[in-house]
Amino acid sequence: MPPFQFRIASALRRARTIGEDRGIRVSLAGVHFAGRLTVDEAAVWELLLRALGQEPIRQYFERDECCEGCVQNSLPDLRQIESLIRLTKTSLGPEVTPVSAVLLRALLGGFGEFRNYLRGFIADTVRNTPWGDGNREEYLQAFHRQRGHLAHVLQQVTELLDHAVSFEPLLLHNTEWRQEAYVLAGEVEEGLFTTRERNNPRRGRRTT
Repeated sequence: MPPFQFRIASALRRARTIGEDRGIRVSLAGVHFAGRLTVDEAAVWELLLRALGQEPIRQYFERDECCEGCVQNSLPDLRQIESLIRLTKTSLGPEVTPVSAVLLRALLGGFGEFRNYLRGFIADTVRNTPWGDGNREEYLQAFHRQRGHLAHVLQQVTELLDHAVSFEPLLLHNTEWRQEAYVLAGEVEEGLFTTRERNNPRRGRRTT
């Protein structure tokens, strides 16, 4: 199987319709946009970050899978994190600001992509490819990319909250997006941002 990559076209398309002229500037896989959370939305997102910062879930963000044992520890944590994000979506309700909608799509869409990849990888390994160093490295890489994606999106949430909540586990990761972890062909127009911006997107900042 090819290496795991996120396909979050719908979130990227929605992000590009928002613009980056008003509010706090954030980014998703190199696409910049801006906005502000409502007071109620900010409270819900804060609750999510606080929950993710509690033991034992925060251990997921501190882990670096290197073997099957690590993977088995991560899987229940990922299920709980996804459950918390779905609860966040429910708590936010059907009417949300565009920035909240984009970040929710990116988070939940990422879980769906990751789950589908694992199913396909395991099925392919059982049918065709003996378990060995090559596909073990690919398998572990998928877990690393999932964690990086979560950290990247959650960092945008902390920017929108103006760092009102300190989510220390994120400090352990480089939360800038990694181009190789995303399928961008056909989703982001060529020339939308420079090579430098592709590899080092600017951190969120306030704009007028």
